[in-house]
Amino acid sequence: MSKELASVEKVVWTYLDGLYEGDTGKLAQAFHDGSHLYSMHEGGVADLPRDKWLELVKSRPSAKSKGLTRTDRIVSVDF
Repeated sequence: MSKELASVEKVVWTYLDGLYEGDTGKLAQAFHDGSHLYSMHEGGVADLPRDKWLELVKSRPSAKSKGLTRTDRIVSVDF
């Protein structure tokens, strides 16, 4: 496994672990301070800065706390 692939996989697993656990510390490690989450919302584009998104994640129950089984996996990485 290349060093680059291992680095990418580490960040992706940090993100997936953080999302499953509701751990905003892990999620913050996976996203740049200035990153934004963009999504379609009510017919327009919603722009959510990273810190606002982390607040939303912190305020909701995690999949782990609900006892949900993890099925996430990395299928491929393309450089």
